[in-house]
Amino acid sequence: MPPALPQELIDQIVDDVQADPRPSWQQRADTVALLRAARCFGGRCRKYLYHKVDLALEITPPTVINKSLDMKSLCFMELVRRTPSLADLVKHIHYSLYFELNDTSYITSTQAWRMLQKFAPYLTRVDMVTLNFYDSRDIWDSSDSQCSVSLFRMTLDSQVLEAIGVIIPSCPFSRLRIQQTSLLPAHLVGFLAHCPHVTSLEIREISDPLGGSGTLQSQIPAVPPKIEELIFTEADAFIFEMVENHAFRAVVASTRRLVFSYFEEGRTMSDEDRWDTIGEFMSQLVTLEKVFFLLGHNFNGGDDVRTLVHAPSLCLEMSYGASLPKLSSALRQNPSYPSKLRNLAMVVHADCTPDRNPTIAHWRELASVLHQPRFAALETVCVTFVESPRNNHPPLIEEEVSRCFANFSAKVTVRKLDLSVWPQVYTYFETFF
Repeated sequence: MPPALPQELIDQIVDDVQADPRPSWQQRADTVALLRAARCFGGRCRKYLYHKVDLALEITPPTVINKSLDMKSLCFMELVRRTPSLADLVKHIHYSLYFELNDTSYITSTQAWRMLQKFAPYLTRVDMVTLNFYDSRDIWDSSDSQCSVSLFRMTLDSQVLEAIGVIIPSCPFSRLRIQQTSLLPAHLVGFLAHCPHVTSLEIREISDPLGGSGTLQSQIPAVPPKIEELIFTEADAFIFEMVENHAFRAVVASTRRLVFSYFEEGRTMSDEDRWDTIGEFMSQLVTLEKVFFLLGHNFNGGDDVRTLVHAPSLCLEMSYGASLPKLSSALRQNPSYPSKLRNLAMVVHADCTPDRNPTIAHWRELASVLHQPRFAALETVCVTFVESPRNNHPPLIEEEVSRCFANFSAKVTVRKLDLSVWPQVYTYFETFF
């Protein structure tokens, strides 16, 4: 019997539930409610319910009770075994793995590991794989598959990564995220041989292994992936080691989009070393087109600007009000810095203390600096003010900033967005350029 409502209206109802800016667990609960309300919602609801799937595995020594796969993972794997077509809906597979010992012979001999290995061939339509290595003593939030407290991180070596390569999907997925572990670039290069089609690589919350060595080198995979997008989040140690590893540099040599978000403040390297390392790495990427930086209060201006002005398209997200005057001052005081900038986007979050928000005088100063001849190639400027219910920009900030850039030959866009609709890091560049 055909549905009482047109399919377009059914799809729109389900899509509106997903578009509502609320926590993922609330969206999921509403989607399940729609699924139970009428069969006509089934097809569209399943598209969202199975888009991302979490598989959690914990392997402990034989002397400890082995928690193995959690019940939710086991139920999903059994459901796919009975209805293989459901696996085609999975686009993002999220592995939450914890090994209390790096004994690959024991890890791969467990029943849970063999189950994951047999399950991998079902995943033929996956586009993104996340490897999240968590500590069983962390505070675990099952609603969004994230750890809220990390006591220590697993150290991955080449043997463990080789074993992990067997359980990930063999289909040509394009995005890979590795997070919450200790890892050297030399070990990651070998693992990328299992991911020849990856074009987007995200390194998140990766620390330097104890006793690790940046001098450790590795062989370039026979069929290396062509990385076009490289994302670093709280990965200072990895960035520092990466510059010294020729094989990793060769793998990411075709990078076109580069993202640096949330540096480890004062934990791994000094601000000066960090920016020098990033600048050295960027200078090696001849194909680099777009760069995103999150500028926090550790942005000092001055020599840091040398790194920023070499990107053709640059997006700066400012989470701290003093970043804009530091940027303007540094650009004005260093006219010798060359610039390849064609597109500039600035995202300014409203500060909880209104007095710390950039003033109109700061915007006038930046506009006057960008009028200099060395920025003659500038084609577009986009300024976005992001607000939250508690933190707001002045009411007429858009009009006043627009007047600061009134005499620009470049196309200038000034807008204001609510924090709830602010895009995630993967859509920054598509939003601006």
